Order: sequence, then C-alpha cells, then structure tokens
Amino acid sequence: MIEFGTPVIPERYLVYARRIKATRVARMTFFHASLFGEPGWDMMLALYIAEGEGRRLKVSDICNESGVPPTTALRWLDRLYDLQMARKRRHTRDHRIFFVEIHPDTTRKLNAYFELALKRHYPPI
Repeated sequence: MIEFGTPVIPERYLVYARRIKATRVARMTFFHASLFGEPGWDMMLALYIAEGEGRRLKVSDICNESGVPPTTALRWLDRLYDLQMARKRRHTRDHRIFFVEIHPDTTRKLNAYFELALKRHYPPI
C-alpha cells in the first residue's frame, strides 16, 4: 500500500534488485549456504521488491526470505525495526497477522544505492 511520501521505485532499479536476489539464490547451487550470511540484506531486497511490485509480505514471508532459521530471522527483523528501516503493520481484519513494510527512507536509500551501482556496473554506451 503506497502512502503519501512513499518514494517510487523505478523499474530499472526493481529489475536490478531482482537480479541481485536471483544471483544470491543461484549461488547456493554451487556453494554451501553456510558460506554466506546477510539476512538483513536479503530481507531488505525482498521488502524493496515487494514494494515495487505492490505486494505485501507477512512476517512469516520475510522470515522465509532471509534464508536463516526463524528465530534468527526474527532477531534480524527486530534490528530492521530498531533501525527504522522497516515497520510492522497489523492486518486490518485478522489481528493475528502482521505485514512488514519497507520504510520510505530505506526505499530512498536503496534507490540511491541502485543508481550508483548501475552507473558503476552498467555505464551508458
């Protein structure tokens, strides 16, 4: 759900974020998952992509996206809340369900990061 002040995610950044996520998943084909560990980054990518696609992620969804055990994922999620990078919203009808949303400031920062990354990795011809 987009609210006033929520930044737009340009399609080229969304494509880039999806590619990053896909390559992170693909590397598990070649290397053991224990070699890597950035659950906070994986959660931010998932939240960013979901926001760009107009989807909402439940707490359980974002925990699954992290690639770590649920208790570890919940600790990382609490860290994102503490840093005000994400926020939790209660489902309007089912109060047992919470959605996790990326904070608009985090979206702005990721937009800036992807702009920089695209300029460095894919300069215009």
